[in-house]
Amino acid sequence: MLTQTTTTKNSGVNVSTIDILRVIDRAGRINLTDIVKAVNPDFDFVNCPKTHYRYKLDQLVKAGHIGFTKNKRGRNLYFLRSGGYVEKSKRVIFARFLKDMKAALYYSINSAE
Repeated sequence: MLTQTTTTKNSGVNVSTIDILRVIDRAGRINLTDIVKAVNPDFDFVNCPKTHYRYKLDQLVKAGHIGFTKNKRGRNLYFLRSGGYVEKSKRVIFARFLKDMKAALYYSINSAE
């Protein structure tokens, strides 16, 4: 059973494994930078390292919940392994749909200004 854990290693921001798994689930295959943008939109990429996010992803890889592809420099894309994190409830799926629609509406309103 997957339990929700958070970490504040190397940052003052709590990162939930459930949030990271949801981001990876929505995207299918996603790189570290896009995971950080989705989990923490206010992240300062210039002055802060992504170390604690990578640490959390390493824990999920070791637990067997996610996998990754490699390129010449290292890890490239993260993805869910089969039998990993699954939300089947209609209520949860509908809530995710509404959340995504609200985010898209908010983005379209703010990008028009």
